[in-house]
Amino acid sequence: MNSNNTIVVNKANSIKFSCYKSLLIAARRMHKYLVNKPFDSISQINAYLCY
Repeated sequence: MNSNNTIVVNKANSIKFSCYKSLLIAARRMHKYLVNKPFDSISQINAYLCY
Protein backbone atom coordinates (compact mmCIF):
# COMPACT_ATOMS: atom_id res chain seq x y z
CA MET A 1 0.00 0.00 0.00
CA ASN A 2 1.52 3.29 -1.00
CA SER A 3 1.30 6.60 0.83
CA ASN A 4 -1.66 7.94 -1.20
CA ASN A 5 -3.75 4.85 -0.48
CA THR A 6 -2.94 5.12 3.22
CA ILE A 7 -4.14 8.74 3.27
CA VAL A 8 -7.38 7.79 1.50
CA VAL A 9 -8.01 4.90 3.92
CA ASN A 10 -7.27 7.08 6.96
CA LYS A 11 -9.63 9.78 5.69
CA ALA A 12 -12.38 7.22 5.05
CA ASN A 13 -11.93 5.79 8.55
CA SER A 14 -12.04 9.28 10.03
CA ILE A 15 -15.31 10.03 8.21
CA LYS A 16 -16.82 6.71 9.38
CA PHE A 17 -15.75 7.41 12.97
CA SER A 18 -17.29 10.88 12.81
CA CYS A 19 -20.58 9.48 11.47
CA TYR A 20 -20.75 6.75 14.12
CA LYS A 21 -19.92 9.28 16.84
CA SER A 22 -22.73 11.58 15.66
CA LEU A 23 -25.13 8.63 15.52
CA LEU A 24 -24.24 7.62 19.08
CA ILE A 25 -24.74 11.16 20.38
CA ALA A 26 -28.12 11.39 18.62
CA ALA A 27 -29.18 7.99 20.00
CA ARG A 28 -28.32 9.09 23.54
CA ARG A 29 -30.38 12.26 23.14
CA MET A 30 -33.35 10.43 21.61
CA HIS A 31 -33.46 7.59 24.15
CA LYS A 32 -35.51 9.45 26.76
CA TYR A 33 -38.10 10.35 24.11
CA LEU A 34 -38.28 6.98 22.38
CA VAL A 35 -37.81 4.50 25.25
CA ASN A 36 -41.57 4.13 25.90
CA LYS A 37 -42.67 4.20 22.25
CA PRO A 38 -43.46 0.79 20.71
CA PHE A 39 -41.97 0.43 17.23
CA ASP A 40 -42.21 -2.66 15.05
CA SER A 41 -40.07 -1.49 12.16
CA ILE A 42 -37.58 1.06 10.93
CA SER A 43 -40.32 2.67 8.83
CA GLN A 44 -42.39 3.34 11.98
CA ILE A 45 -39.40 4.98 13.64
CA ASN A 46 -38.75 7.05 10.53
CA ALA A 47 -42.40 8.12 10.34
CA TYR A 48 -42.31 9.13 14.03
CA LEU A 49 -39.12 11.15 13.63
CA CYS A 50 -40.33 12.88 10.45
CA TYR A 51 -43.74 13.78 11.90
